[in-house]
Amino acid sequence: MLRSDNPIRAFLACSPSVEVRSQIASLQEICKRQIPAGVVSWVKPEGIHLTLKFLGNIFPAQKEVIQSLMPKVIETIPAFYLSVEGIGAFPSLSRPKVIWTGLKGETETMLNLQMCVDKALATIGFAEEDRPFQGHLTLGRIKKTQSTKEMEKWLSLHQSFQGGQFPVDHISLFKSNLTPTGAIYTLLHTFSLG
Repeated sequence: MLRSDNPIRAFLACSPSVEVRSQIASLQEICKRQIPAGVVSWVKPEGIHLTLKFLGNIFPAQKEVIQSLMPKVIETIPAFYLSVEGIGAFPSLSRPKVIWTGLKGETETMLNLQMCVDKALATIGFAEEDRPFQGHLTLGRIKKTQSTKEMEKWLSLHQSFQGGQFPVDHISLFKSNLTPTGAIYTLLHTFSLG
């Protein structure tokens, strides 16, 4: 039995709509036919999200503070729309480790939201991000290296991917459980934008 003061692995994120996740799932299915099995560990469509801040392990007391802080932080930020476009890789197309799809639309508001969340969390002890924020939705992580030329060719085939538009009218606090078959995300709390 877990003690109530045990830490949980958590993050703050925005979730795309069911329709957008369905488009992404279709792309993943095409990819699974084009890339040899076992090369990529694909994110389950229901687990796809735009991470605003990875919190790491937090204790119940920290969770309570975050839950009381977030409404004040985001109350002045209006709801906005993002559209899912293109495909890319981190750290680069020539050395792919993570495959993602990009976000367009009201990206200035997205950046402002992420900055406000980051700065507010810094006031309660979470380190500010040291890299510029690049909003994306992770599609999969590369487990086995294969021909870089082959992967670059595959990625370039899907540069024109369009996954639809979705509203961002709230952010959510999620718990992440790592399992051998991938992470399992549990919704803990939702905070509405202004």
